[in-house]
Amino acid sequence: MPRAVYVTEVGVGEVEVEILEDDGVHARVRVGGETFELALSRLPDGSLAIESGARRERWHHYVDTRGLVLADGTWQRRFTTGDPRDRWLRRGAASAKAGGGVVCAAMPGRVVRIAVAAGDIAEEGATLCVLEAMKMENDVRAPGSGRVTVISVREGESVEAGQALLTLDPASKP
Repeated sequence: MPRAVYVTEVGVGEVEVEILEDDGVHARVRVGGETFELALSRLPDGSLAIESGARRERWHHYVDTRGLVLADGTWQRRFTTGDPRDRWLRRGAASAKAGGGVVCAAMPGRVVRIAVAAGDIAEEGATLCVLEAMKMENDVRAPGSGRVTVISVREGESVEAGQALLTLDPASKP
């Protein structure tokens, strides 16, 4: 089975839900960084019984235009699919704008190329470096204009999501 990745909103953030294995009766899922073994069964009313260890829950589910919704009567959670790279890239750009010029890796990967040097002026949208993730090369672009003051990684280095790649100082551009 191809790996399925969903995203659900929790508070103001997102949590990735990854279906690692699913044979229709048993599933292994990763929620955030935690892995769960689940037993699944469909009840006569169409709801799902989901067991994990000694815990058993009953969920109703439906699909709307924005994704899959699971509800237990008082609580519901919407799960959406899509290219996870898009979500990671959006988070990376947002964290750079909020983080005072620190450009962070939006996804885990390997630094393929660094396109700037310390002291260079980068205009908004310019490619700063290239990360390889999921067998694809992804440009990391400047969220705003500024002078590159620190490069925190080297080509060939593996990086984690959220790791600082470089720093742009918007105040020091000419």
